[in-house]
Amino acid sequence: MMLQALEQKLRAHSGKPDVRIADYFDFFAGTSTGGIITALLLVPDEDRPGRPKYTTDDIVGFYSEKGPDIFQSTRLRRLLGSLGLASDRYEVTELERLLKRYLGATRMSQLLKPCLIPAYDLELAATYFFCQHDHADGTDPARNFLVRDVCRATSAAPSYFAPATFVSASKVQHACVDGGVFANNPTLCAIAEAGKTAEHYTPINMQLLSLGTGKVKPSFQVRAFQKRIALLNIPALINIMMGGVAETTHHIVKNVFNNLGVKDNYLRLDPDMPDAQTGAMDNASPANIQRLRAITEQFIEHNEEALDRWVAQLTKAPEGAKERTAGLRFGRIPPE
Repeated sequence: MMLQALEQKLRAHSGKPDVRIADYFDFFAGTSTGGIITALLLVPDEDRPGRPKYTTDDIVGFYSEKGPDIFQSTRLRRLLGSLGLASDRYEVTELERLLKRYLGATRMSQLLKPCLIPAYDLELAATYFFCQHDHADGTDPARNFLVRDVCRATSAAPSYFAPATFVSASKVQHACVDGGVFANNPTLCAIAEAGKTAEHYTPINMQLLSLGTGKVKPSFQVRAFQKRIALLNIPALINIMMGGVAETTHHIVKNVFNNLGVKDNYLRLDPDMPDAQTGAMDNASPANIQRLRAITEQFIEHNEEALDRWVAQLTKAPEGAKERTAGLRFGRIPPE
């Protein structure tokens, strides 16, 4: 919804009804659900070459309409999964069907802009960054992946969905879980990757918009934590680790931009959730979706001035901007 508000403002400001988010940003990064949103923003329209297939209206509709279908499970399975007595709480069948329907056979190289989507490779025991620009120029076709497989990998949240298994264009198998286990907020990853461009982008000469999915800060009773068996503490520990990573990333990035004297080049938008149940990643009930809509509408209203300032900056094209964007090239780290 925050992207939807930004896209609507860009249309109004530019006077062009077909404006998309991808028209005004050179690089995208997203983890887990953010990875899915990144893909939906950048997947090309087969009927209009070079144009995004989906609007932000379509993406909001995807979540509000399909969310309840993705998070379907029996009460017993959810209970056993939350206690660590079942491998995962939800079947992946519906999620995989929807990713195939919306993303088709598009490969990473075909996405419209450079992007980064992280996941953790279980078999390699290593972080893995799926990047459009690694394949767009044909330098690494063997590791070109189906976008739907990448989205399945980055959103395979431990204890919620089973790990994702898939193969690259060269038939090498991968088994991945959610990139949120190490980059729940991928802002630092984006800064590092953008620094590899020919323009050597740094916080000094970039504008960075970071969007969160809502902050939840549940407190935990120490005695209850100590008395419970370890399995019962697993969900809480996952939330603590993922939330802590996201907060730490924002703290570092904010201070880097501030210390360099360019604090206005960075904007983080992340609404506060009133309680853990409202902000739970698998609470896709119609009632909760309406609650999330109301929270976000109010948040957007409170941040109207910041969004308007960003729209003004984005639509004020500096001299030679088209040439620089057209010449955007990402370098790759040579093998050791």
